[in-house]
Amino acid sequence: MKRTIALRLISYACALVYAGVLVFSYIFFGEIFEYWFSLALLIIGIIFLIKSFMFELDSSLYISSFLIFLSASTFVEHFFMFDSNYFYPWHIFALAFASLAVFIVFRQRIHLKIFAVLGLEVLLLLIYKNYLLPETIFYCINGVYLAAIVLMIIVSLKKNTKKNSRSQ
Repeated sequence: MKRTIALRLISYACALVYAGVLVFSYIFFGEIFEYWFSLALLIIGIIFLIKSFMFELDSSLYISSFLIFLSASTFVEHFFMFDSNYFYPWHIFALAFASLAVFIVFRQRIHLKIFAVLGLEVLLLLIYKNYLLPETIFYCINGVYLAAIVLMIIVSLKKNTKKNSRSQ
């Protein structure tokens, strides 16, 4: 069987499972499953994960890792009734987790750098959200950090532009 047909069948099966869970919860509990959004993210993430391994696609692995981590974090947030104002750094960390997954599987060094940048940003946000850092100091540190990141990106782009113009 072709990989595209197999992936399509897996996607249909996942969609049926998702619809079945929603219908089951509505019939037996009188309401739609409370974690419907987390479950949808998880199922879509699983489909992209399967696609990633079937076709060796880094982009599908990135999306799947992001969606699966986001699904887990929204499930934890709702299950333990965390306030979204204090839990959102974990949603940002989903991007860092996705970059780490792509780095581990495909060894693309840019994703390790993205993981480090986002990981430090999330760490700063968590320290600030847990009242371990005053607001003005947080904004100063975060502003300097983000300015340094932008500066490094600009320098990197200039280097790459010079290399490309020399090779032509």
